[in-house]
Amino acid sequence: MSHSCWKYEVRQISKKKKKDRKILCYGENDRVKFAFEGAKIALPVFIDEYSKECDRKTVIENKVISLVTIEIAIMTVFMPIIPFGSISKFLFDDSNSIVIATTFACIFLCIGIIIMAVSFGILMSAVNIQTYSKVDIEKLDLEENLTQDVNSVEKGLCDHYKEITLANSALNDKKANKYKIGLPLTIFSFWSMVLGTILLKLL
Repeated sequence: MSHSCWKYEVRQISKKKKKDRKILCYGENDRVKFAFEGAKIALPVFIDEYSKECDRKTVIENKVISLVTIEIAIMTVFMPIIPFGSISKFLFDDSNSIVIATTFACIFLCIGIIIMAVSFGILMSAVNIQTYSKVDIEKLDLEENLTQDVNSVEKGLCDHYKEITLANSALNDKKANKYKIGLPLTIFSFWSMVLGTILLKLL
């Protein structure tokens, strides 16, 4: 093999290696470029779910506060109506039927007041439940985040929205469960107090 032919083959091999290196580099850059490409599609979904949980929070809190207001109104209305002064007189009446009716009326009133107090405590614990998670805007302004590529930033936002949405959803579930417990208790205590008051009024 001549010296010129050997140089030609070396140049060809060198060109081939450079070409392979370029293809490899392009593949790595391409992989980085398209990493987390789906984040741009997922991010609006996470933001929407976060907004829904915020709206759900408002709805649940309004229901809880409304029920608390109703309980306060019930107690405010019923307490002056209940003839507490006549209870002792009825209990020591000569008629057994009046004594029995008064006893049942007192039982209904006591049960109603106690259950109303329990329901009120449950609902107030729902109102005073811990604060909700919000978007950490301070992290968004960090230089280390702003210098990343768009897809990586969107992926980070997806993770952040997922975390705070799940946390808020758990808090909403707790409030909703407390409301579900408080509502039937309020209804039961209301009718119990109504029956007790009616019995005393009929005596």
